[in-house]
Amino acid sequence: MSVSPTQIMPVPQARQPLRLRLKPGGSTGGHVDGGWWPRSRDLTAELPALAKVLAVRLGSVWRVVYALSSWETAPRRIRFDGHPVRLEGFRSQDKDIVSVVSLDRRRIRLLVIPTDAAKTAAHDAMMTAAGRDNADSPTTILVAAGIRPSTLLPTPREATDDARDRWEADGGHVDTRHDVSK
Repeated sequence: MSVSPTQIMPVPQARQPLRLRLKPGGSTGGHVDGGWWPRSRDLTAELPALAKVLAVRLGSVWRVVYALSSWETAPRRIRFDGHPVRLEGFRSQDKDIVSVVSLDRRRIRLLVIPTDAAKTAAHDAMMTAAGRDNADSPTTILVAAGIRPSTLLPTPREATDDARDRWEADGGHVDTRHDVSK
């Protein structure tokens, strides 16, 4: 079925329970506010159940921001609970995050667990993302749960004597003064 990008489509009703975990109310900080494990990459099929649950915390959903590369082609607007919801796909959006925005501009950012993730790994990732003090990046959460390979995480670099010597040879120098009272 071909969908015009400006067409407002009615949204089908949810068929199965939603797989979602949110940080406790009042939690702030971090990259995400919880984790969501959709059953497909069809955003128009997955959004009704998500919007219904998030409406308890946000109110009516006005806009959903997603990575174009992570979802099937979707219309620019859908109709949900009697009002239009804007779907905004971006190439620059983090592929592991969906942002859901309310009419009053409050936002919930969700880690999106890949649909093909193993049940235990997906559960672990959702629980980590929903941890009250969790500040891990989406990639870190997915790697820790075993959903993504650990090669995606950069290894920290340590300064070596060679690096310090190169810096000094290029005109830099290490300040060895310790007395700051002068």
